[in-house]
Amino acid sequence: DGGAGDGGSGDTIAREGKWIYDEVTVTATSCASAASLLPTAEGENFFVTDSTPTGFTKEIAPLGKATTCTYRSGSLAFDCATIKGDIDVSEYSVTLPTVIAMDGELWSDVQADGNYSVEIDCIGDNCSLAESLYGITFPCTFELDWIASHESL
Repeated sequence: DGGAGDGGSGDTIAREGKWIYDEVTVTATSCASAASLLPTAEGENFFVTDSTPTGFTKEIAPLGKATTCTYRSGSLAFDCATIKGDIDVSEYSVTLPTVIAMDGELWSDVQADGNYSVEIDCIGDNCSLAESLYGITFPCTFELDWIASHESL
C-alpha cells in the first residue's frame, strides 16, 4: 500500500485509455515554431495502456511511439523511458530526429501533469531551408509543462 519498493502510492494507478492535454505551456525553447510539429498541443492526446501499480505504457500515437513509465517508490510521481523518433517533413524533404524525455505525477487515476524535454535535429539536403522557414538553428531544444485528463472527465 504505497510502501518503499512497490511503485505507486496506495490503489491509485493511471486509468487506461485516451488522455487529453488540457494545458500545455512551453517553458523554454530554441525551436521556435518547430515545436508545433509535435503532437503536444492542447486538445491533442496520448494513450495509457498496461497500467499496473508499478507503472504504465504511454503511447504518443502521432509519433507512432510508446514509452514505459515507472512510478517512483512510494509516490505517484513517474519517470518515462526516453522516446526517439523521426518526424518526416515531406514538403522540405527533411527528417527531424527527435528525442523526448518525460516525467510527471498523477493527481488521481484520471488527472496528471508533467514535463517534456525535447531535442530536434535535422537530416536532409534542405535543412538550411527548414532552419530559415522555422527561424531556428538545428539542433534545437524545448521544454514544456502539461496537464492532462482522461477522456472520461
